[in-house]
Amino acid sequence: MKGNTFESYFYEALSEIVTNLRLKNGRTFEDVADILDMKPITFYAYEKGTRKMPITVFKKLCLIYNVDMKETLNKINTLAAEKMG
Repeated sequence: MKGNTFESYFYEALSEIVTNLRLKNGRTFEDVADILDMKPITFYAYEKGTRKMPITVFKKLCLIYNVDMKETLNKINTLAAEKMG
């Protein structure tokens, strides 16, 4: 997602946090795509921020990584706000 709107910064922050969670948990994007029952290229696009991640996918990721969804959304919002300047 390109641009300088809060939405673009939100998806950039989401991408960063989701990627970090995956790496911290020692998983490849192919592993996670398999768990989510989707094509790896689809998950890769979500993770890289080139495709908007549905909230249902985000919710499943929070369950997979055992993180609180609300807390993680707050982190994403904070990071997006920081990126906006």
